[in-house]
Amino acid sequence: QYGFIHCALEDLVTKKFGAETWKLLLEKSGITMHGASFLMHKVYTDEVTLKLVGAACEVLGLDLDTCLEAFGEHFLYFCQQHGYDHILRVLGSNMADFLTNLDNLHDHLASTYPGMRAPSFRVTPGPNGEILLHYYSDRKGLHPIVLGIVKVVGKQFFNTEVSANISVVSEFGDRAHVTLEITELNKEGKSSLLPRYHCSVSPCARLRLLYIGNVLETLSNRPEDLPMGVKTMCAAFPFHVVFGKDFGVVQAGKGLLRLAGHLWKRSRAQGRRLKFDDLFEISRPVIDCTFESIRSYCNQVFVVQAREGVLQCPREEAGSPGQGRPLLRLKGQMVSVEETQSILFLCSPRVKDIDDMRRIGLFFSDLAIHDPARELFLRSHHHRGERELIEKLDEATNRLKMLQSKLDEDKKKTEELLHSILPSK
Repeated sequence: QYGFIHCALEDLVTKKFGAETWKLLLEKSGITMHGASFLMHKVYTDEVTLKLVGAACEVLGLDLDTCLEAFGEHFLYFCQQHGYDHILRVLGSNMADFLTNLDNLHDHLASTYPGMRAPSFRVTPGPNGEILLHYYSDRKGLHPIVLGIVKVVGKQFFNTEVSANISVVSEFGDRAHVTLEITELNKEGKSSLLPRYHCSVSPCARLRLLYIGNVLETLSNRPEDLPMGVKTMCAAFPFHVVFGKDFGVVQAGKGLLRLAGHLWKRSRAQGRRLKFDDLFEISRPVIDCTFESIRSYCNQVFVVQAREGVLQCPREEAGSPGQGRPLLRLKGQMVSVEETQSILFLCSPRVKDIDDMRRIGLFFSDLAIHDPARELFLRSHHHRGERELIEKLDEATNRLKMLQSKLDEDKKKTEELLHSILPSK
């Protein structure tokens, strides 16, 4: 876990119970800080987190679920105080969209903070107007945090009271899968949980929709009338894949072909069609890898990860000491192509940093000119230097705190020694 979590817990305890309670909590957990604090941008082991949570339950006299739910409620406020308020407020106009885009935000932060193992969220509508939140995490037992977050999100962003109850706890592979049923308590008029598809339309907007409808009627629905050839599309969208119901790949962008063209040559020599799941595994959302399942979640951002052996690393980078295998992730949208009963995965690559680009063999020339990933890579490279400076500053501040604590202890010992030597007046 990043120290951001531990700092949020410290903030909760000190604000509600006082600094002395936090010191007692650290003492009970067996974690010695020597007057320092947890660093927000440093990765700590899960063992440290579990020790803190266990000590919090003991010191505060709360059971584990109540303690975690209270932490979840405070965690949202802590995030707002530390620069995430504006982005959280534009994640969605309703609870379902908010939670769906929260999953996308987690994926983005995972690329910004190396080593972050964020949970994944998936939302499905319930039969009676409620929504079902599917929570996946490789850290089991922490799902009550989500209960607290969901309740505060309803109050803070949608001005409504929501009830969140755990309906199913199961496992999905090596991850915990928890299903939460979210209902609105004070529902008056339109629901804040789901998108408002049926809304009133102004006369001007109605005229615009009528005009658009008339234009669409003049367009052809036949694939052969598309005024763009396959070659042009593969150049305009260098990272895209089209696959059918059997997952057989029928089309791919030139950037992807350059990186993994050897697999197409091998499959052609073997007399078989290369399949989408031969190339990639779906990281987000956490769903079964079936054609219908993918089509059901076309409104969500998809992140796929290249399987081992898909990439041909540059020879000089393949044996880099101390480096793991290069990891290519593609992030984008699944589009259902009804005309050909296939799915178009329109995406762009995501890598940790520019060094990873070199190890993968990816160049800026592989990306489309309109692809925002170009700016994202450059910005992340710039932010990496800033983050390293912040980490060094945090460590220096912590060392000063430790020195100050040591000086205070020495001063106290000196005063006690003088008091024992010199007679009192």
